[in-house]
Amino acid sequence: MPLNLLLVVKFYIKQKNINQWDTLELRRQVLLLNQRLFLFPQTIQQNFQHFYDYLDKPLPDNTQMSDFLHLCHANFGLDTQCSVLSGGEQQRVFLAIALSLQPTVLMLDEPTSALDNQLADAVLSAVLSYCRQQQITVLAISHDQQLVQRHADAIVAISKE
Repeated sequence: MPLNLLLVVKFYIKQKNINQWDTLELRRQVLLLNQRLFLFPQTIQQNFQHFYDYLDKPLPDNTQMSDFLHLCHANFGLDTQCSVLSGGEQQRVFLAIALSLQPTVLMLDEPTSALDNQLADAVLSAVLSYCRQQQITVLAISHDQQLVQRHADAIVAISKE
């Protein structure tokens, strides 16, 4: 007879149970990077501008935007058109924009799926190091077990058996 397990987890953000947060305020604290990213078919700088306008936040200066791109191994000029970038390049630009927004919790859904193993490792190392320094909690979902083993502080494995 199969055993049915129920896993109950309490999540806390800033020492406050997630159930006690106002939904809108919680949404402002958590940023999800879905594996189906969206960038406007404009320049990288215009993409930063759109996301910041949407969230009603002041846009970082060009040096700060470039620093976030460099952090994510997306070494492109701010005037680069996003429509000419490969899937992996767009993924890194999107990640740079997300990090620049300084969320409290960053949820990553297959954050390096479009990258080769070496680049995925380098990007994830840099991003996680930055997040530790900035006290940004990262919750990542990945099917790459080797990448998870190398970078995760804790692992919750979910399987269908």
